[in-house]
Order: sequence, then C-alpha cells, then structure tokens
Amino acid sequence: MPIFFLVGGYSNGVSWRAQLRKAEAGQTGVYRDWFASRVQRLITPVFPVLLLWAVLAFGMTIAGMDRANVAMATQLALVPVWFLAVYLLVAAITPLSLKLFLGSFRNHNGFHEDVTVGIGQRLAAEMKPKWLRIGGYWYPRGGIPIDVFWQSGPIPEALWVPEQGVQGYRGRGCVVPAAGLELAT
Repeated sequence: MPIFFLVGGYSNGVSWRAQLRKAEAGQTGVYRDWFASRVQRLITPVFPVLLLWAVLAFGMTIAGMDRANVAMATQLALVPVWFLAVYLLVAAITPLSLKLFLGSFRNHNGFHEDVTVGIGQRLAAEMKPKWLRIGGYWYPRGGIPIDVFWQSGPIPEALWVPEQGVQGYRGRGCVVPAAGLELAT
C-alpha cells in the first residue's frame, strides 16, 4: 500500500505542475479545476461498482439471505472504498506539500549537486527502497544546464531501467580570431 501512495503522490505532483504550466498568468480557479478533475477520475469508476453492489445486496436480501451475512459481505466488498477518501486527501494537499518540499531547498546555499544528492539520500533514508535513482535537471541563471544523477547503489540485476534521455550540452562555441581556434563555451 505505501508504494501506491508514493506513486500516487508523484502522479499528483506531475499532474499539478502540468496544470500550472498550462494556466495563464493571473488565471483563477486553477486548483479548483485540477482537484475537480482528480476527484472525477477517481470517483467515476466507483459509482457503477457501488450501484451494482447495492442492487446485489438488495437482491440477496429479497432472496431471503440473512441480513447479517449481507451486511458482512457488503462491508468486505466495500472496504477498499475507504482508500479513496484517504487518496483524495493526499491529492488535496499535493500542491501545498510539493511547494513546501521543493521550497525547503530554495535557499539551501548549496551547489546543485549537493542539493540533488541530499534529496536522493533523504528520500532513500525515509522510504528505505531496495533501489532508488533520481535525476536533478537544473537550469540555473546563466543558461548552462546542470544535470545531476544519484542512485542508492548498483542497479538490481532483474530491473530494467530506461536511459535518462538527457541530451548532451552543446556549447555555442566561439572563434578566437587571432589563433583561428574554435572553443566550446
């Protein structure tokens, strides 16, 4: 179950950041629209299940099954629904928790490498995964991207890990007229 919350939190974070990128400057209702779409995606598939189970429970009761057995079967069938309430709470606080987490590194006074490795080590210490890799794609002022990767150890043998897919940085280059040399900057 914890991995579901981890993946769900990540998914919500990616979705929220995409919503912010699409929003126009000064647009209101961005959070409301985003959260409404998340709720709709989670709740829409549940309604047919609840309706079907209500019909089945009613049919079992009409058929003469003991009400205690019908109630127990209903509870067992609908226990996973509590999860939706918890997950919706996680989704509701995603923007705030993401802002606080990322903001905690804002004035860190560290190099990009230190921050990326620190985040990776902190996540590994808190979550205790079997293996973890993170990539920090930094675009600092000045325009030269800094891509930092950290992993908790060697890649497990049976695990397929895709390439990071980061293009190598190509400097614009400059020509030194006196010597006629081309230098990458």
